[in-house]
Amino acid sequence: MSGCDEQTMRLNDVSLHLIAEASSWIGESPQVQAGDEAVFLQRASDLPERLRSCMMAMSNSKALEMSRDIPTLCSLAAKVALILHGATSAAVTLYENDIYYYRAFPSTKALVLDYERFKSSLGGRRTA
Repeated sequence: MSGCDEQTMRLNDVSLHLIAEASSWIGESPQVQAGDEAVFLQRASDLPERLRSCMMAMSNSKALEMSRDIPTLCSLAAKVALILHGATSAAVTLYENDIYYYRAFPSTKALVLDYERFKSSLGGRRTA
């Protein structure tokens, strides 16, 4: 197996792991008790950056540049950043710009609408 194939497989594995980690963390967020919030938020403090980094690496890979995981990573990064920092935080802007890029494509419009519904469901609540 060539190094390129191994790198592609590793990147794909990282992507799947990050998607599972972020999905699980987002799913847990409504159940977090006030006293446990700081530990919960700390657990994901670098998760948006890791998701985005993987997304960018996959986008730059000829073998993975068309992966359906790329928009998913993007959406999850925006959702996690939103929970961590709140809707009005400048820290969310980068991730929102990434997800809003996908408005232009019919195949990913539903992902953008899902993010907007998620953001609306949080209201003005800031968790961090």
